[in-house]
Amino acid sequence: MASVLELAKLSAAVYNDAQACEGWLRFGLPYKEEGSGFRSAIYHKASVGEYALVIAGTDPTEADDLHSDAQLALGRMPNQYRVARTAYGLAAQFVDPDATYLTGHSLGGGLASMLGKEHGDPVVTFNAPGMARAFGDLQRKEGGLAATADERRKVLHVCAYFDVVSRGTGAHMGAAGSVQRIRVLGAKDGLVAAGVGVLAGALAGPVAAGIGVGATVALRAHGIDRLVSALTGHAEYCRDLEWV
Repeated sequence: MASVLELAKLSAAVYNDAQACEGWLRFGLPYKEEGSGFRSAIYHKASVGEYALVIAGTDPTEADDLHSDAQLALGRMPNQYRVARTAYGLAAQFVDPDATYLTGHSLGGGLASMLGKEHGDPVVTFNAPGMARAFGDLQRKEGGLAATADERRKVLHVCAYFDVVSRGTGAHMGAAGSVQRIRVLGAKDGLVAAGVGVLAGALAGPVAAGIGVGATVALRAHGIDRLVSALTGHAEYCRDLEWV
C-alpha cells in the first residue's frame, strides 16, 4: 500500500518521466498538453492494486506554469486546472476510483488538491500552495460546482518549515491538522546559506545579506528531493496510509 514517502518519490519521479519507482510502474505514457506546461502520469502498484495520479510542479521555462503561479498568488483559479481536469478524466477511464491517490509537488500538489476537493479522492501534497482562495474563485465562476466537505476527505499537506510557497499563498483545503510541517534543512545548509549571505553583504550591504540567506534557504526548502530525504527519517511517513 502507498506510504507518504512513496508518494513523495512518485512526485519527484514525474518530473523526469520515470517509468518505475519503488515498486510502482507508470501506466501508459505521461499526459502533457502542448504549450500548457502541464505534465502528469498514472502510476500503478500491482501488488496492492493501487494507483496514483501524479502531477508535476512548476517548470520555470514554461510560461504557462509561471502564469498559473501568478494567478495563485492573486487567489485565482490557475489556467492549468482546466488541463488537470482533462488529465483526471482520462485517468478515470483506466484506474480503480476507489483505489487511487492524487499527489504532486508545488503547483502540481495544488492542482491535485483542487481535484481532490472537487471529486473527493484522497490527496497527499508536498510543498503545495494553499488552494482555498483559488477553489473559491472556481466556485464563483462555476455556480453549483460540487465539492466534498473537508471533514469527509482524506487529505495531507506535507510542507517544509521554511517553504515560502506553502506559507505565502493562503489557506490549504482539508480538515484541521491536514497540514504537517517538517524540517528539511541541516547545519550544512545553514552554512551554505550563510556563505551566500556574507557574499551578498560584501557586495551590497546588510539588507542584501539578509535577502541572500532568506532566498537560499527558501529555495532549498521547497525542492522535492530534500523533502524526500527528510521524510525517510520519519517512521510515520514510511508506513502504509491505508486510505484506499
